[in-house]
Amino acid sequence: MILACPESPQSWHKRPVTWCLVAANVFIFMLFFSGLPDSSASQLLRDENLRVAGEIYLRYEKNLPPAQRLRQPAWLDEMKSGDSRQMEMLGSMAVRDRRFLDFVENSPPLGDEIAFASLREKIHQFRDNLSSQPLHRFGLNSERTKSFAWVTYQFSHIGWMHLISNMAFLLFLGWVIEGIWGGGVLLLLYLTGGFAGGLLFLSLSPAGIIPMVGASGSVSALISFYSLAETRRRVRYYFMLLPWQNLHGFVYLPTLLIWPLYLVSDFAGLIAAPEGFITGVAYSAHVGGALLGATLALNFRLFRQPT
Repeated sequence: MILACPESPQSWHKRPVTWCLVAANVFIFMLFFSGLPDSSASQLLRDENLRVAGEIYLRYEKNLPPAQRLRQPAWLDEMKSGDSRQMEMLGSMAVRDRRFLDFVENSPPLGDEIAFASLREKIHQFRDNLSSQPLHRFGLNSERTKSFAWVTYQFSHIGWMHLISNMAFLLFLGWVIEGIWGGGVLLLLYLTGGFAGGLLFLSLSPAGIIPMVGASGSVSALISFYSLAETRRRVRYYFMLLPWQNLHGFVYLPTLLIWPLYLVSDFAGLIAAPEGFITGVAYSAHVGGALLGATLALNFRLFRQPT
């Protein structure tokens, strides 16, 4: 394990923008997302429902117009309806596709009429339930592209671990960036990084119905910016191989090392699962934020020296 670790914690009180961003994230989580009950999504995403959805989706996909089929993943042609594991995986993607859900709710049955009707009822319940949840009100998806969701999704989190992991990075990176370049630059990076992450997420999931939430795109922009904007600096890291003497402690490494440590896995995840439906992680948002941060960092290196 290796984590970046700030050197001067006594100066935390001089980072108002960092603290305001963290406070906004924590406040929204505590007010709207803490202790949420399980939704009807858990019913829809059961194995038996996913198998039915996958089988129906396979027939649905084969009946699409040729122009639309060309945009579908090539591996769909290799799916076999008799393979339950393949159908569960395909169903997991299908129930996140707004166009497929619209088809099931509004079209004549495909295949087994009873199974089709049962899936239709569960999808209807799921969509009604989702529309009333904070995840839908604050999150970003293909149905909410002209709203404040572009901002609110950056301050929303599902679960304590999701919140804590993002806030740990935001605290350290915000502390450093605000101290070097000022609070205005930090706020610009956070918001535009989230916006860029949302753009890439929607471009790869143009019909996704499950909203995306989290500050990961914004944090990725901060990581990318800091690692490239000032490559001469060295950052203190805490490392631990084992909790014994000489196998843990602090080490100083170049800022550029932050990139492979924290961002390479996101690019690999995007290549492996561009839609993110298998992992549940929106790698596209991470990569979008990282690319935005890198672009701004290179411009800062060309046109402005840090103070």
